[in-house]
Amino acid sequence: MAKNVCFIGAGRAGMSLAAVLAKHCPDICVSITDIDSVALSSWKLHSAPFFEPNLNTLVQSCSNLSFVSNVSSAVSHAEIVFVCLDSAPKVSGIGAGRTMDLSSWDQAARLIAVCDGPLSQVIVECSTVPVHTSTTMQQILAANAPNRKFEVLCLPSFMAGGSAVQSWEDGLLFLLGSEKTPSAAAAADVVARILSRWIQPARIVRSNLWSAELSKMAVNAYKAQRVAATFAVSALAERTGAVADDVMLCVGADSRLGASCMCSNPFLALKLYVCSCYSQEIGPGSRRAVFAAKHACACLFV
Repeated sequence: MAKNVCFIGAGRAGMSLAAVLAKHCPDICVSITDIDSVALSSWKLHSAPFFEPNLNTLVQSCSNLSFVSNVSSAVSHAEIVFVCLDSAPKVSGIGAGRTMDLSSWDQAARLIAVCDGPLSQVIVECSTVPVHTSTTMQQILAANAPNRKFEVLCLPSFMAGGSAVQSWEDGLLFLLGSEKTPSAAAAADVVARILSRWIQPARIVRSNLWSAELSKMAVNAYKAQRVAATFAVSALAERTGAVADDVMLCVGADSRLGASCMCSNPFLALKLYVCSCYSQEIGPGSRRAVFAAKHACACLFV
């Protein structure tokens, strides 16, 4: 069992998981560091840089949780490193506004590689990242620290702002992705044993590494599509005199819109959303299809 873990990223996802882990695993030393020194300083002063119910109180109650300003120092003592960095869209260059800016992930991988850490270390992705981000991290780690062994896993965060602590405490889904090699499976077993200190093992779903990365993006895409469809129905209800709440209550009661239909009849908008996030460019035909999909419901009644 690991005795020292480190979290890179003092944001909502990283802090909530770190606090919950520290609470349920008092024998594990949990260190939190961040490339953004301002956010880390706020936590050190017991002044959370954002509001999340119960999080600040939980952080202060954990004596085995500490904040470390020096990233290299925090990482060098950890057997498991959870990387919980933001992945906002690019603001310039190819794919601006659509693809994710992974410069902070590149920087984190290089910092992990150059620090004087253990010969074998487990790296866990805990944010929404494009598929194959793990492969890029492995390549950076291998190139900068050829004498050390790294296993990269993916533990996507299926939490919502306002209930982050509760989501990690008793969320519906815990997905852990790893490569299909003996060493990666052993690393995943170590992380799973830590999670099982407060989560029933049956609720920890195991998958391959890329499936875990894509699953989080797919969930986000489905949610975005549902929200867009609800707005379209609301607009139609306003034009026709229907009550949007009544309509959506009926729609939500149909079991065919739940898990039973997710394996058949995939939606075009979902495919295009995921592909546009994964690739740098989509053709004009695809953009027109996305536009058509968003307004399909309204077009039916024109």
